[in-house]
Amino acid sequence: LDAERLRAERVERQAALANLRALQAQIEPHFLFNTLANATSLVDSDPARARHMLEAFIRFLRGSLAATRRSTTTLADEFALLQDYLEVLKVRMRDRLATSVDLPAELAGTSVPPMLLQPLVENAIRHGLEPKVEGGTVSIVARREDGRLVLEVADTGAGISDSGSDGVGLDNVRERLRLAHGDAGRLVLRGSPAGGTVATISFPMPAA
Repeated sequence: LDAERLRAERVERQAALANLRALQAQIEPHFLFNTLANATSLVDSDPARARHMLEAFIRFLRGSLAATRRSTTTLADEFALLQDYLEVLKVRMRDRLATSVDLPAELAGTSVPPMLLQPLVENAIRHGLEPKVEGGTVSIVARREDGRLVLEVADTGAGISDSGSDGVGLDNVRERLRLAHGDAGRLVLRGSPAGGTVATISFPMPAA
């Protein structure tokens, strides 16, 4: 029984790692090619913006590649990675993309699975804000609530669905939460009264 339990735990750890790598493989190609294409188009017309985009992109790639080698990261590193990701998109979308990020200092060192918020932010922008001519705002918030860590990604866009290409990334997040926290890990999507979508991840606060 002990041997079977250890084998099952090993399989689950391997599945979690495979899920993370699959998630990153899903995200990186289109983001890679779109970013390089945009930077190329700016080289002659606006070299300063092209350089700014590439610098943020390099930081994002460095951080995401480092994340593949870890089973956990800190909220500080997770939010820094998202900041670089958003900075790249701001160059492309200009004033169509506004962002708001709130990470309380007391939560900065909290341990979380790496790139857990990436698909939520990507969906919010690609399927919520980009379809709108005027764009909108994406907000990322971390907070402690009744002994749980709550991570929230909200957008003011057209909304996202839990199906199709969106569903693949969201299912991946749910599976990683299940492997890490069982039934205590949750991902909930809801419409916002002001328009757009709010995606909320929550799980018990990790031990300090």
